[in-house]
Amino acid sequence: MKRRRVLLITTLLAVLALVLIAAGPASAVKPMLAAGLGHTVVLKSNGQLWAWGDNSHGQLGDGTTKTRLKPKRVGSTRSWKRVACGGSHTLAIAGDGTLWAWGMNNRGQLGLDDQRNRKTPTRVSAATNWVSVNANLMPDFRSS
Repeated sequence: MKRRRVLLITTLLAVLALVLIAAGPASAVKPMLAAGLGHTVVLKSNGQLWAWGDNSHGQLGDGTTKTRLKPKRVGSTRSWKRVACGGSHTLAIAGDGTLWAWGMNNRGQLGLDDQRNRKTPTRVSAATNWVSVNANLMPDFRSS
């Protein structure tokens, strides 16, 4: 029952976020909405990133694993320009072109050369020319 309520609230907040994005002013940052299996992340036109929903692996990037039922800002000192969500992880490109990742990392999906989950945005590489980011919702279940 509690999980259903969280999913319903997450879905309603995602719809609200879409409405707010559509109503926002034009800017250099293209507003975006990304959704994982139980979390949602919105990039506002001012470069702020906001997240809510399931946070069991740190996928909201707020330094905790506490589920959030309302949006919480991610990386308050950073401006973002792209975002993508996997099932339980988040990837984002900062305004300076750097790539950041956080959340579940059991298969190395964060690109950090290990399998430790991250609760806050962690820089992926030294490169500063990232322009696009994408993530999958579901793991690859192919047999070897």
